[in-house]
Amino acid sequence: MLQYIDKYGEWNVDGYALKVEEHANGNTVKYRIQQPGIIGPGNYLFVTRTFTSEKDFNMTLEETTNQDGKLLVRITRDYELIDNVHLPSKVLERHFGEDGKITHEKVSIFKKSKINRSIPAETFTYKNLGLKDGDKFVDKTLNKEFTYQKGNLIAIEKKSK
Repeated sequence: MLQYIDKYGEWNVDGYALKVEEHANGNTVKYRIQQPGIIGPGNYLFVTRTFTSEKDFNMTLEETTNQDGKLLVRITRDYELIDNVHLPSKVLERHFGEDGKITHEKVSIFKKSKINRSIPAETFTYKNLGLKDGDKFVDKTLNKEFTYQKGNLIAIEKKSK
């Protein structure tokens, strides 16, 4: 989106521009961003996301409306402070029908969230790829091919022409 704005000066869909609002109340700052989108000729959607400094600027609310302002989807996100980091604790997603009644509801609850857990060094070895002896392995970063043999990668020499 930023690349588009850098190139064209703004995010605009058929005259509907991206809106960014900042609201400060004491030490709390909230940002509300409304992004327009189109799903067909004359049929527009607006996704409005709210972020708050109280939750490390994580998104706390997301609402999708049509061009008449009718609510189609509302997603609320709650966070738990764990080791000085706000991690998701509950997400409530509700979809609304033409009559404004809930047609679908989904609740996701996150339990036992942890951060900065140590990861054993062997997690990042080729042995965890499930390779079997004789399997070919291509490392595109090094631009080399290997054969897996007895827990080791053996470089395959490229044949010169």
